[in-house]
Amino acid sequence: MPPNIYVSNYTFLYILTLVYNKGVITVKYSDAQKEATARYNKKTYDRINIIVRKGQREVIKDYAAQQGKSLNRFICDLVDAEMNKSKTE
Repeated sequence: MPPNIYVSNYTFLYILTLVYNKGVITVKYSDAQKEATARYNKKTYDRINIIVRKGQREVIKDYAAQQGKSLNRFICDLVDAEMNKSKTE
Protein backbone atom coordinates (compact mmCIF):
# COMPACT_ATOMS: atom_id res chain seq x y z
CA MET A 1 0.00 0.00 0.00
CA PRO A 2 1.44 3.44 -0.92
CA PRO A 3 2.35 5.76 1.97
CA ASN A 4 0.48 8.93 2.84
CA ILE A 5 1.73 11.86 0.75
CA TYR A 6 2.02 15.33 2.22
CA VAL A 7 1.92 18.15 -0.33
CA SER A 8 2.81 21.69 0.65
CA ASN A 9 1.63 24.55 -1.56
CA TYR A 10 3.04 27.78 -0.13
CA THR A 11 1.16 28.31 3.15
CA PHE A 12 -1.41 25.57 2.59
CA LEU A 13 -0.82 21.97 3.53
CA TYR A 14 -2.86 19.37 1.74
CA ILE A 15 -2.89 15.84 2.98
CA LEU A 16 -3.88 13.26 0.41
CA THR A 17 -4.50 9.74 1.53
CA LEU A 18 -3.92 7.40 -1.38
CA VAL A 19 -5.68 4.11 -1.27
CA TYR A 20 -4.45 1.21 -3.35
CA ASN A 21 -7.52 -0.63 -4.66
CA LYS A 22 -7.21 -3.45 -7.21
CA GLY A 23 -4.22 -1.89 -8.95
CA VAL A 24 -5.76 1.59 -9.12
CA ILE A 25 -4.74 4.47 -6.90
CA THR A 26 -7.69 6.59 -5.87
CA VAL A 27 -7.82 9.77 -3.79
CA LYS A 28 -10.45 10.07 -1.09
CA TYR A 29 -11.97 13.54 -0.79
CA SER A 30 -13.67 14.81 2.33
CA ASP A 31 -17.23 16.10 2.27
CA ALA A 32 -15.86 19.61 2.82
CA GLN A 33 -13.67 19.27 -0.29
CA LYS A 34 -16.63 18.04 -2.34
CA GLU A 35 -18.76 20.96 -1.17
CA ALA A 36 -15.98 23.47 -1.90
CA THR A 37 -15.57 22.04 -5.42
CA ALA A 38 -19.33 22.21 -6.01
CA ARG A 39 -19.42 25.87 -4.87
CA TYR A 40 -16.48 26.74 -7.13
CA ASN A 41 -18.03 25.00 -10.15
CA LYS A 42 -21.37 26.71 -9.57
CA LYS A 43 -19.67 30.11 -9.33
CA THR A 44 -17.29 29.59 -12.27
CA TYR A 45 -19.16 27.58 -14.91
CA ASP A 46 -22.51 27.61 -16.69
CA ARG A 47 -24.19 24.30 -17.48
CA ILE A 48 -25.86 23.48 -20.79
CA ASN A 49 -27.84 20.27 -21.01
CA ILE A 50 -28.50 18.70 -24.40
CA ILE A 51 -30.85 15.85 -25.20
CA VAL A 52 -29.96 13.15 -27.73
CA ARG A 53 -31.60 9.85 -28.65
CA LYS A 54 -30.79 6.77 -26.59
CA GLY A 55 -27.40 5.38 -27.53
CA GLN A 56 -26.29 8.55 -29.35
CA ARG A 57 -24.39 9.82 -26.32
CA GLU A 58 -22.05 6.83 -26.40
CA VAL A 59 -21.53 7.19 -30.15
CA ILE A 60 -20.55 10.84 -29.72
CA LYS A 61 -18.41 10.06 -26.67
CA ASP A 62 -16.55 7.31 -28.55
CA TYR A 63 -15.95 9.62 -31.52
CA ALA A 64 -14.66 12.34 -29.21
CA ALA A 65 -12.29 9.81 -27.58
CA GLN A 66 -10.96 8.88 -31.04
CA GLN A 67 -10.15 12.58 -31.48
CA GLY A 68 -8.35 12.56 -28.12
CA LYS A 69 -10.99 14.73 -26.44
CA SER A 70 -13.53 14.43 -23.68
CA LEU A 71 -17.18 14.65 -24.65
CA ASN A 72 -17.40 18.12 -23.11
CA ARG A 73 -14.25 19.41 -24.88
CA PHE A 74 -15.46 17.95 -28.20
CA ILE A 75 -18.82 19.73 -27.96
CA CYS A 76 -17.24 23.02 -26.80
CA ASP A 77 -14.76 22.88 -29.71
CA LEU A 78 -17.61 22.34 -32.19
CA VAL A 79 -19.53 25.31 -30.80
CA ASP A 80 -16.41 27.51 -30.87
CA ALA A 81 -15.61 26.48 -34.46
CA GLU A 82 -19.15 27.26 -35.59
CA MET A 83 -19.15 30.64 -33.84
CA ASN A 84 -15.74 31.55 -35.31
CA LYS A 85 -16.92 30.48 -38.76
CA SER A 86 -19.85 32.85 -38.46
CA LYS A 87 -17.54 35.72 -37.48
CA THR A 88 -15.32 35.26 -40.53
CA GLU A 89 -18.19 35.15 -43.01
